[in-house]
Amino acid sequence: MQLLTMTTDWGLRDPYVAAFKGEVYSQLPNAVIVDVTHLVTAHDRLGAAHIIGNTYPHFPEGTVHFIGVNSKEGSVSREGANFLIVHFEKQFFVGPDSGVFALLFAGKSIQCFKLPVPPETNSEGLKKILLQSVVSLLNGVPASSLGTPFRELVETHFSRPVADGSGIRGSVIYIDSFGNAVFNISKSIFETERNGRSFAILVRRASYKITKISHRFDASPDGDLIALFNEDGQLEIAMNRGNASNLVGIKQYDQILIEFYDHSDR
Repeated sequence: MQLLTMTTDWGLRDPYVAAFKGEVYSQLPNAVIVDVTHLVTAHDRLGAAHIIGNTYPHFPEGTVHFIGVNSKEGSVSREGANFLIVHFEKQFFVGPDSGVFALLFAGKSIQCFKLPVPPETNSEGLKKILLQSVVSLLNGVPASSLGTPFRELVETHFSRPVADGSGIRGSVIYIDSFGNAVFNISKSIFETERNGRSFAILVRRASYKITKISHRFDASPDGDLIALFNEDGQLEIAMNRGNASNLVGIKQYDQILIEFYDHSDR
């Protein structure tokens, strides 16, 4: 099956998504294109990485994932970025090296190939290169024949939390449609740093404090602020039958502090 997913910030009002898909169908009439979302906030690398990271594990081998984020007028903006094919677990990811790949594949073994984009390439020429790369991958062409090996991915300082033994400081990477805030703190990091100690999660500069991890959204009374680890193993702050982002004022990039302490310290 020639299976392509698309995750972009191109929106649904303009013709850009349909035009891109039309170009793919013109060359591959039997392709299957899955719209993950085209409503990523413009240039939102953290949000894009979160969405793709929670999507690709559910797709079969050979799937090609097109990432059209960091875009301008429906075509991926250059802004000096390299454009890559990343091969991971027999799936392929095509897009600009804007920080999304570093967020997606931190600590994982991947193969990267830089696409040949001449410096003078305009937006239309770039789109053709990306389209042809996507079509070639869907046709089974090896990624290694479409670009040159590449190693140094662009990183963002939001990709990892900071731990100092007494606590963890992290950042909001995504707020979903229910107002739940997802942080860049994994359950494994939390448990390793916690090491059996008690903890306090301080939200919005300690205006709100959470001292336990819930296992379900409905584990607390309506309107209570809760912390839990989602299916992806990331820390999430939510409100049972409420919108945590709106009611507490949590926004993307906001920081959170988790303090660890022994009972003798309190």
